[in-house]
Amino acid sequence: MFGTAHPRTFSRYPMLWLAIYFACGIVLGHFVHVEFWLSLFVTVFLAALCIVKRNPPVFLLPLIFVSLGSLCGEIQTASIAENRIKRIYDEDVIRSGEPVEIEGILRGLPEPAYGGMFLLLQAERLTYENSDRNVVGMVRLFVPASDQLTETESDQLDLGYGSRITVFAGLERDERFRNPGVASRIEMLDQQGIDATATIKSPLLIEKLGDEPGFLPLAWIYEQRQRLIVEFREHFSAPTAGVMIASGDSAPMTIGPCVSPPIPKMPWMNEPFASTTTPSLGKTSFTNPRT
Repeated sequence: MFGTAHPRTFSRYPMLWLAIYFACGIVLGHFVHVEFWLSLFVTVFLAALCIVKRNPPVFLLPLIFVSLGSLCGEIQTASIAENRIKRIYDEDVIRSGEPVEIEGILRGLPEPAYGGMFLLLQAERLTYENSDRNVVGMVRLFVPASDQLTETESDQLDLGYGSRITVFAGLERDERFRNPGVASRIEMLDQQGIDATATIKSPLLIEKLGDEPGFLPLAWIYEQRQRLIVEFREHFSAPTAGVMIASGDSAPMTIGPCVSPPIPKMPWMNEPFASTTTPSLGKTSFTNPRT
């Protein structure tokens, strides 16, 4: 009455397994350097062998996708220009934290923050040990404003969208101590399109060279964003304003916990508070240990 059960000769989730093999190839290419031409040759050879043979071995398809993943990883690595800032620092051409002079154009208005302001600089030229080189990449700068004099010096720079400036600072692109489960600092920077960060000791280390023409509607958008940031800080507490600012931007004002500026003591901080970091937002929040 009942037919004989035949063993299943196919996978119910082929795309899942192929994705796993592809990911394994990417991971393998990350830890084991394989030449581009070798990965390409192996991928093409295995694919041709699989097509030519009428009944190819089962293990050929996983090998093809492992090799293809390694090939795609090599293509992505090779696509990073040699003068890209993150490649210069990843290859230790310049060590993280070494003082350099960087020239570029501001992409966006200075963003006010607790204890200073942030600048997003599209770098074009970098000077290190009296050697100039043309570079590309985005740099996130924090300018502290610890007193009224420093704030006045920052305002006198008259920085805006499209301003060309030179900055003396130590660009940083390295790992820092992090709690278990917290994402890598370098990975967070790459996800936000930031090549390096730096803290400028004084606004006097910034020199404005002029203003470049920019896209006016985009400049208007940056002005509205800056106005909203100021209003959030005026009408909400520091933790609430920080969360609202971060939730409205894919690249929040702070680049992870490693470059968050010190937050000054506020009136609502009379009780002892413990500082905690929210990695997903890159913000510093406060929780009362008594509650």
